[in-house]
Amino acid sequence: MKLRISSIFFLAGYLMNIFVALIIIGSLISMTQLTFNIANASGSFSPTAIQFNATIEINNGGYYEIEDALVAIRVSNATHYVLAEENQSLGIIPLGYSTHNISLSVSLSKFFESRTYILNDSPMYMAFAISGKYALSLMSFYIEKEDSFTWDAPLDGLIYSISVTDYNSTHKEITVDYSFNSPGYEYGLNTTLIAMKDSSIIGKNTTLQLVPQNTAVSDSVSVVISDSGTITLEIIFNGYIFEISFEEEVVV
Repeated sequence: MKLRISSIFFLAGYLMNIFVALIIIGSLISMTQLTFNIANASGSFSPTAIQFNATIEINNGGYYEIEDALVAIRVSNATHYVLAEENQSLGIIPLGYSTHNISLSVSLSKFFESRTYILNDSPMYMAFAISGKYALSLMSFYIEKEDSFTWDAPLDGLIYSISVTDYNSTHKEITVDYSFNSPGYEYGLNTTLIAMKDSSIIGKNTTLQLVPQNTAVSDSVSVVISDSGTITLEIIFNGYIFEISFEEEVVV
C-alpha cells in the first residue's frame, strides 16, 4: 500500500496535534496539583527598605518540572498603584516537595516621592506571587496571594507651631515647635529652620536627632535674628532618603 506525500503530512500533523493536546491536558492537570505555602515569614522596615524573608514550600504533584520559576513581591497603595516591586529566581522546581529560602528587599525610595507617605500612615497591599513555565515551556502559570498592611510614615501626623520671643533688647528668637508619631524603626532626622528677608538668609539653624521607634516625638528648632518686619521661614525635615519642606511668614 502506497501513501501519498500529502497523506503522510496529514498523518504527521494529526499526531502532532494529539501530542500537543496531551501536553496541554497534562499541564492543566499538573497545575491543579501545584500548591505552595509561605512559612517562617518575617518582615521589617528600615529607613531605606522593606525586608522580607520566608521559606517557600512547594508541592509539585504534576507531571512536569517547573522551569524559569520566579517569586516576586509587589507593594501597592490603596488604589493598587505599584510603588515597589522586587523578584528572585528559583530556577527549576523539581517534581515532588521542595523548599526554597528567599530574601527580598523592596526599596522605599518611590514611597517618598509623595508627601502623603511621608506625613501619613496609609493602608498598603503586599502581593506575593510565583510564576513559571510548564511542559517544555509551552505553558505558563501565575499564582498570587495578597495581604494588607499599614505603611509606617516617618513623620506621621506632623504638626508644628511658630512663636517669636525677645532674645535680648536687639534680637528676636523664632522657634518652631513640632511633633509627630515615629514609625517602627529608628532613623536620623535633620531639622533645619531658615529665616529670610528680601530673599537673603538672615538666620539658619539645624538640629540632628535620632528618632526612636514607635514614639510620640516632640522637639523644636530656633533661630535668632536682628531684623524686623516680614520674615519668610523655610522649615526642612530631612530623614536620610526623604525630605519635605514648608514655607511660612511671620512678622517680627
